[in-house]
Amino acid sequence: MQKNSGLTLIEVILVITIIGVIGVTAVTNWETDYISLATEAEILASNIRYSQSLAMSKGDVFKLKKLSGSTYSLTNSQGKALVFSNGKKKYKFSNNIKFTKWQNLNRNLIAFNARGTPFYNSNSPLKELSSDKQYSIGISDGSNVKTIFITPVTGKVEIK
Repeated sequence: MQKNSGLTLIEVILVITIIGVIGVTAVTNWETDYISLATEAEILASNIRYSQSLAMSKGDVFKLKKLSGSTYSLTNSQGKALVFSNGKKKYKFSNNIKFTKWQNLNRNLIAFNARGTPFYNSNSPLKELSSDKQYSIGISDGSNVKTIFITPVTGKVEIK
């Protein structure tokens, strides 16, 4: 008599059920605040890039400015606020996310000229970001921090 080796159908179903229960438990315990923080950091970085793109395509100065601990706006050189994708002229972070620090951006704004060069003011004369300093905007959910870095001269935006 030969002995068959392998799993029975009941054993396979039992293993799949156990993996499913573990998976559901893991997903329900996932830290959504950190995901929201990462998403908000991506949105902020995209809006900074968008202001640079607008400045270059329209030949005007565009600035992203902090309005409060959790809101910011995007305006042109005449001060006209642009509408964000959420349909509002101000963007408000979700889930208790707040700005932490605007490093070397002491007016709480970042502006771009028609060449896409970043500045830390929006009135004339524009003051370019110095290449010997680091410029960043931090946001936090209270326990985690994401930092958006803006490179002088090029205006490259990175999240760390």
